[in-house]
Amino acid sequence: MIKRISVLLLCALPLLAAPPAFASPELPERARDFLEDAMVSGASGWARTYRGLYWTDGGGVGWRKITPPVAHPATLRSIEFADTERGWALAEEGNEPHPRPALFATQDGGHSWTRTPIHFGSRYSQAGSASFAAVGAHRVLALVRESRNTAFSIGYLFVSHDGGRRWHQLPEPPPHAGEIVFTSTRDGWLAEEGPNPSLYRTRDEGRSWQEVRLQRPTGLVKARADYLAPRFEADGHGVLAATYDNFEKRAFTVLYTSEDFGRHWTLSASTRLLVEGNPVAAAYRGFESVMTAIFETPQLGLLSVDDSTLSLAGAGLPAEYSPSLSFSDSENGFGRIDGEDCTVKARRARCTDVNNLYYTGDGGTSWAPTTRP
Repeated sequence: MIKRISVLLLCALPLLAAPPAFASPELPERARDFLEDAMVSGASGWARTYRGLYWTDGGGVGWRKITPPVAHPATLRSIEFADTERGWALAEEGNEPHPRPALFATQDGGHSWTRTPIHFGSRYSQAGSASFAAVGAHRVLALVRESRNTAFSIGYLFVSHDGGRRWHQLPEPPPHAGEIVFTSTRDGWLAEEGPNPSLYRTRDEGRSWQEVRLQRPTGLVKARADYLAPRFEADGHGVLAATYDNFEKRAFTVLYTSEDFGRHWTLSASTRLLVEGNPVAAAYRGFESVMTAIFETPQLGLLSVDDSTLSLAGAGLPAEYSPSLSFSDSENGFGRIDGEDCTVKARRARCTDVNNLYYTGDGGTSWAPTTRP
């Protein structure tokens, strides 16, 4: 009975026609700024600006526009590609009193998209962001985060059995919003986003979740943990990265490994960061290492599962900025800089915006700016 009701109330059919018309938001002054990006395969990846979504096959040397049929490109919230062909997007095409969230899917690298309106929460609930997880050729899940202040992390889980053409919402929402990964139709992981991050696992297709508590290095029992969702290979080998912020003391980055799709985890490597209590950006570089960006410096650190560490100068990145990182493998990656450059003259501070995307083809040793779409 529950399944029948959920299908009737929550299933949505894709719309191939143009999206509904409404007042489009004005483009901001920095319309060409990079907002979001990811490497997908080799030197191929995507980047999003207020003008739309773009694809590159040359590490950012040349872009083609692949924007979904949204009423306005500024309404896009989240993008994810499983490979060079299959991708999904979330847009919030409405406003606060009249939300219009929609999910988009492509099977041909962004040449065409389907659009599916979704509904969740109350009639005033707006979509803030989403995480997508593909399982096989047709099943995909979308964890949509409700747009609220940062003290709340509320998400709603949608599932599609046809690659994203139709979606239905699961009856019970996960404990929080965050990044999701599924290794089978039943088994999945959730790395919570919010003020108190946690790690969760499901074994029943996302209908229920249990918190996972991992072994911590000595002295970090009470430290605040920040997790990346785990990565798994086809043979069950997995890697999971965590950063432990020990308040006034220096933070640690830790790597866990598994050989059985996450049923058991081993603490394989840890390293002490050069900062005290400051946040760090981290991204997997392949299946054997995680890269960290030290706060307010281009210096990069690499921690591998064999407990080896490597310090990279980040040649080509501007000084005094830490990049947001994304790697498709152990060599190809994007680093996005978004900040301000301030100087004081005659007792007056003058600041200019800094926003650039950089590409590395050697694992992060050297970087070069991409072109701007």
